[in-house]
Amino acid sequence: MLFKLMPIVLLSNLLTDLITAAFLSNIYGPSHASGKLAFITWLLNLDTTSFEDWLLVGDFNLYRSAEDRNKAGGDAGDMQMFNDAISDLELVDIPFSGRSFTWSNMQLVPLSGQT
Repeated sequence: MLFKLMPIVLLSNLLTDLITAAFLSNIYGPSHASGKLAFITWLLNLDTTSFEDWLLVGDFNLYRSAEDRNKAGGDAGDMQMFNDAISDLELVDIPFSGRSFTWSNMQLVPLSGQT
């Protein structure tokens, strides 16, 4: 499995002058359990020493807690691994405002929850 980091320089609004430049990485993590450990290992081994400001966004296909899921269950080991990675990388989880879940087919029983 190959993971690549291709940072994009993002220039902020020059009027705010809070951040002049940051690295933006859009992540799409593997959806299958077999790729999650390799993905987290790759993420933990990234050399980000040249990134003063780094925005890491996207779909990690991992959950921080069971409450983040739209159906019951979840792998506690994967959740712990993801939380440990966030802590080890000193990332800040920016709270989401709006719907409880970012993906929805707007049905009473979400498609991702149907069997």
